[in-house]
Amino acid sequence: MIVGYVRVSTDKQAELGYSIEAQKSNILRYIKLMNVNNENEIKYIVDDGYSGTNMNRPGLQQLFTLIETHCVKLIVSMDMSRLSRNIVDINKIIKLLNDRKIKLECVNDDVDTLSPTGMLVTNVRTASYTFETEKIRERTNYGLIQKADQGEYPCGGKMPFGYIKNNEHKVELNPLQAEIIEKIFNQVIKRIPIKEICVTLNNEYSDLKMTLTKLRVIIHHDIYSGRFEFKGKTYDDIVPAIVSIKTQEDAKLLVRKHIYKKDNEYIFEGILQCEKCGSFLTSVSAYGRNKNKYYYYSCGKCKRQIGEKAIDKILNSIGMEIAVDDRRIKNIENRYHLLRSKVGNIKDMYEAGAIDVDEYLNAIRPLMPDLNKYEALRGLIVYDELIEQYSLIEHIQKKTFVQENFSIIKINLAQKIITKIIQS
Repeated sequence: MIVGYVRVSTDKQAELGYSIEAQKSNILRYIKLMNVNNENEIKYIVDDGYSGTNMNRPGLQQLFTLIETHCVKLIVSMDMSRLSRNIVDINKIIKLLNDRKIKLECVNDDVDTLSPTGMLVTNVRTASYTFETEKIRERTNYGLIQKADQGEYPCGGKMPFGYIKNNEHKVELNPLQAEIIEKIFNQVIKRIPIKEICVTLNNEYSDLKMTLTKLRVIIHHDIYSGRFEFKGKTYDDIVPAIVSIKTQEDAKLLVRKHIYKKDNEYIFEGILQCEKCGSFLTSVSAYGRNKNKYYYYSCGKCKRQIGEKAIDKILNSIGMEIAVDDRRIKNIENRYHLLRSKVGNIKDMYEAGAIDVDEYLNAIRPLMPDLNKYEALRGLIVYDELIEQYSLIEHIQKKTFVQENFSIIKINLAQKIITKIIQS
């Protein structure tokens, strides 16, 4: 199979002759010069509207899948920048193709990926693509930062709920929406459950369609207390505040910890954080066949969850693992350093070219769960007394103990391990 890879990131590129159809036409003409006359041999893979710095493009991922099936013998693209504008990613792609004995041809670039001179030319060319991309990004960012420094709202698209933008690019309050925002914060401060707040607002404002997710976003969005963050800097003169900073921070705390819930419900409410994406886990519950209520904590972004009993079990097992015992602590240290050494040796072999990417992955994958586990245990040793106290108290007392002593518990939901604890 011959694959023609096509990518367009913007409408402007299409206007400059890089449209999808123009690329397909040039690729077909190029392939025919190679005495390939059967167009049925050619499969076009298209990424429309994706940046060359993004390796998670659906078309590129489809290409990688086809490569793994060993049915691709030739890949043709307009130039190297269609595949990637990053020198590290280009080298990874070239290594993958060379390992699979797949030829790469570019219409506008003379590609030689087998000789040292050819690779040098390829790297220089890709470095120029990277430089061009970074300069464009730098100029764009500089212009937007200048706007922000002048008190103008630098973002395009739809304005956040509660605000409108006037003709001078200044932000003003939307009176009706700002009134709703104020009501939300006032009711949260009064400890009214957020489900009840949603119902009340939707009954009062027929076109609102407020949801729990939208309400939580509003409560945690610092813009409503006049704090607008852009490119790592916080501005207090771009958006008008609807509520005070203290009101917002108090509301965040109440919603995150769900103060209004029963003492024996959701022991870890508001303090569990997904290690992968950084989101705080949402509390959910379900009834089993025996009509008992079970509590879970879910990450909406990663689509994973963990049961409350599982977390309780993990904390109790950690308490046993890191109990103040020099022998156990030494064993944790030894296991961690042994696993890290093994992983390091495998990485060195891969970087030296002694093993290919498949051998590297097959060797390193079984070691990572244990390495992550012992790395986490090393970090939790300092909390041995606190975790031991947790394991000794009655269930009815655990929620109060957890909420008073733990600020954040980070969890790897894939491996079901606690990786970090931040004390209150």
